[in-house]
Amino acid sequence: MQHDLELWKAFLRCTHSRIDIKQLVYHMPNHIICMDASEFGLGGYSLTTWHWEVPLKDQQQKSINFLEFLACIMGIMISIVAGK
Repeated sequence: MQHDLELWKAFLRCTHSRIDIKQLVYHMPNHIICMDASEFGLGGYSLTTWHWEVPLKDQQQKSINFLEFLACIMGIMISIVAGK
């Protein structure tokens, strides 16, 4: 425990020099989902692929930022429903 305490004290001393947290912590993502959107449709893939066409009445009526956000939400929901 003494060695752990000394190690953490050293880490704390390094924080004064603004050490990047990425040098202390390594994290490998365990699930990657890719999504994209255009004014005509949304789509994405992970372990499954999906595509949804925007209805004609809504095409070019919704902002691309809204459609990108909707694609992100849909990608997460589809992964949850698929049990992945």
